[in-house]
Amino acid sequence: MSIIKVRTNACLFLLAAMIATDSFGYGFGDQGFVQTPVVRTDLPSPLEGTAAYPLQVSGCHFGQDPCPTLPTVYPQSNFWSQNYPASCVPGFTCPTHWWTVILNNEPNDVVGNSGPPDASLPRSLPGSGIMGFTTLHGNDNFPGDTYWRAHLVLALKTNPVRGGLPYL
Repeated sequence: MSIIKVRTNACLFLLAAMIATDSFGYGFGDQGFVQTPVVRTDLPSPLEGTAAYPLQVSGCHFGQDPCPTLPTVYPQSNFWSQNYPASCVPGFTCPTHWWTVILNNEPNDVVGNSGPPDASLPRSLPGSGIMGFTTLHGNDNFPGDTYWRAHLVLALKTNPVRGGLPYL
């Protein structure tokens, strides 16, 4: 048997195994948003990354020498959540599964970005700002729909960072 046939058969086997596997164990906790979506930004607090609760930054992450000095305080946290309880206690009363929305504008640690990395620009409704994200249910998506759906839109608005590269 040729090496190409062996590799092809192995790839087909892995693909079939992934399709047959329960998506909850290996993929999204709520594939298809059948339940009311629980979503929040990466940092868990509306104060994280501000003067009230500075970021804890540790060491070099990319082997730089010398290590760059990274900011720990930003004008705002850009925290946003939907259906994520504000008063939950991690490990006890917080949801066990949620979606995390990352709102980065690279380079994420420069003046012009209002918030910390992974929330460097604020979330907005799609079409209302650079980082557009929302979830809609059923007929709010299209007539007869029965699912929650996430809507992500990177708007072509003026970026506060010259040459900035936004991504969701």
